Amino acid sequence: MRTLASYEPSLPAEWVPEPELAQGEELLGHWYWGNTPLTLSVASGILQLAGAMSCRFSPVGPDLYRGRDGYFAGERLRVIREGDEISHLNLATFTLTRTPYGT
Repeated sequence: MRTLASYEPSLPAEWVPEPELAQGEELLGHWYWGNTPLTLSVASGILQLAGAMSCRFSPVGPDLYRGRDGYFAGERLRVIREGDEISHLNLATFTLTRTPYGT
């Protein structure tokens, strides 16, 4: 058994779900800057933007996040609402929407 155990690969770590965001679950998913696709997800409790311009964001207030690193380090990500619904995201000078726009 010792010989078998020494040659067998170890078992992977048990799956654990990602921590939830304190706020911002409704931000997760696909967004577009023009026709450029981007994705907001959560990893280790941090909001992450993936795509052409990657960055991690920390919450600093209601509907307000600050870039921690990458392309938008130090920049503000604002959630713009119309009533209770998200209209778009304002990230520095970029407007992110749920559907592609313009070319």
